[in-house]
Amino acid sequence: MYINKNTKMEKDLLNDYFKLSIKQQFNIDLNTECEFSLIENLVSKKVIVAPTFSNEITEHSDLKQFFTAMINEINLENCDQSVIETRIRTMLESSQDLKEIS
Repeated sequence: MYINKNTKMEKDLLNDYFKLSIKQQFNIDLNTECEFSLIENLVSKKVIVAPTFSNEITEHSDLKQFFTAMINEINLENCDQSVIETRIRTMLESSQDLKEIS
């Protein structure tokens, strides 16, 4: 995912994506805002996602592996902003469907 210089918007988008994905996969409410940073790669000059995992993440190996895989997918440019936005919408819709059922 190429992240432009408007990193505040991207950070918020990624935070929403990570929080919803973790909630869906592990049923854990986790504020992921401090669990990653956006930094510029010195060689490519592209902004990448760097993990800054807390003990809450590192002590839960499945969660750490899942979070790392999401970060790698973004850094390897296997998904772009529109894909992430679509995934967020899908997760929100599916969680709304589940709330309506119960």
